[in-house]
Amino acid sequence: MAIALLPTWAHADRPLLYAVRPGDALSLIAERFGITVAELRTWNGIEGDRILVGQELRLAPEGATPPTAPSAESTTPPSSEAATATESPAPAPSPAAEPVVAAPERSRAARPQPNGVSYQVRPGDTLSGIAVRLGVEVSVLLEHNDGLDPNRIRAGQRIFVPEARPAVDLEVQRGDSLARIAARHEVSVAEILRWNPAVRRHGLRAGRTIRLYTNVPLSRSESVGLPYNGSLINPEPLPDHPLYVVREASRAFGTLETVRWIRDAFEVVRRQHPAGPRVRIHDLSDSDGGALRDHRSHQSGRDADIAFFRRHCAQNECGFGNTTPAQLDVRRQWALFHAWLVSGRVEAIFIDYSLQQPLYEYARSQGATPAQLRDWFQYPRGQNHAFGIIRHFPHHRDHLHVRFVCPDTDRECRAGWRFAHAH
Repeated sequence: MAIALLPTWAHADRPLLYAVRPGDALSLIAERFGITVAELRTWNGIEGDRILVGQELRLAPEGATPPTAPSAESTTPPSSEAATATESPAPAPSPAAEPVVAAPERSRAARPQPNGVSYQVRPGDTLSGIAVRLGVEVSVLLEHNDGLDPNRIRAGQRIFVPEARPAVDLEVQRGDSLARIAARHEVSVAEILRWNPAVRRHGLRAGRTIRLYTNVPLSRSESVGLPYNGSLINPEPLPDHPLYVVREASRAFGTLETVRWIRDAFEVVRRQHPAGPRVRIHDLSDSDGGALRDHRSHQSGRDADIAFFRRHCAQNECGFGNTTPAQLDVRRQWALFHAWLVSGRVEAIFIDYSLQQPLYEYARSQGATPAQLRDWFQYPRGQNHAFGIIRHFPHHRDHLHVRFVCPDTDRECRAGWRFAHAH
């Protein structure tokens, strides 16, 4: 029986392009697709072994189209003309397509890569020293880096370091520190620095995103039950901010979302109106939620009592005090409310009905639509009207009470539209 001899690139199950994945090496790719390292270098103009994650490599000569494999029943090699006339070229996949692995014996080489990071070898490094520094076994590094010689590594070489834990991208918040992030997510500061080399060079800045590998979800806090009949799991303290002062830290806990939404809105006020007074924040929730002295609500980490921004405040700090419409600093107060309203973060904002009118008029002057005004304000429909996020509640002329929505991840959280129990 005659066997048709085809060039190595003519495998019907091989794509024409392959995107390099973490942990790949030329030798691994060549073995996976039944070609040689020399062919890969020639087809891609590569000198040496350096390849980059995401780089597209040709798996056949330029212009080649792999033909369909001949039938196993063929008894004679097809002539070049017969092949041209009877065989259809396999369609080339998009550059992002995953390679097809046909040979069962190559399953080990083609197994999906785990999560992980790329470590760049430094002068003087040894593989055992790298393993100790990164907290992994040498055998693990060898397993996930095909062709890695434990006795010969060079400065600048990239070594893939697998991570068993799922990857999480975390946005750094104002007031965060490496120690606090590490404790919250049950990792070490050294691990965070290993996963994020740029942090060591540029520091930890609010707004930047860092990569973590952790089994702990981004938000461990959980609001349980109703604001007036609930509890708080894994609470987060309200962080500091230039525009507010916390009266009593032991009563200023909330869900992670609540404390971030408070701080984020005040940051909006600070950006829009840099010069101005601070306001006093009294109570959120106790460290474990539940009943809080002097309150009926504030039990599930979603409520906060905050002083109003006023035009004139002693010592540049606005505490709790009866506020008239003329005294209200409408620009700053609306900036705070608007930040919460447009993001859909609030369930209710309780204030005295008399203070709604100046805010309503200012919101309209700033471009709020009639539909938004109807949704956001109880005014001018009367203090007993059933609708409006900003709504009247007795004894709220000296401060506002904001109630945030249930976080999406808190399945036992319940909305608290029971206004008679705001306090």
